[in-house]
Order: sequence, then structure tokens, then C-alpha cells
Amino acid sequence: MSSYDPRSLLDKVLAACVTLLLAALVLHWAVGLIEEDWPWLVGIAIAVLVTASLTMWLRSRQGGW
Repeated sequence: MSSYDPRSLLDKVLAACVTLLLAALVLHWAVGLIEEDWPWLVGIAIAVLVTASLTMWLRSRQGGW
């Protein structure tokens, strides 16, 4: 005997709908978080960029890595 149990078309459609709903909710939450905290994210990105640029510049002036 085989334990293979094919799902019906209704089960597959329902699973796809639930998956899309969850994905939409997570995307909505992520966009809201970015909209709320974008100044902090931009500030962090600028700080990382400046630090990396200065580190590369100083290392290149002192003979490389």
C-alpha cells in the first residue's frame, strides 16, 4: 500500500490563497516599518559608507591590506 494522498484542487487553491495572504501581510508590515524608520536606515547606511570609504582610503595610503 502506498501512503500517497493526492490533494484535491480545492486544497491546493486554498493553500495558495493563504500563502498569498500571509505574503501580502508580511510585505505590508515591512513597508510600514521602512516608512516609519527610513531616516534611521539612511543614517546608518551613510555611516557605514563613510566608515568603509575612510578605511579603504587609509589602508591604500598605508601600503594596502
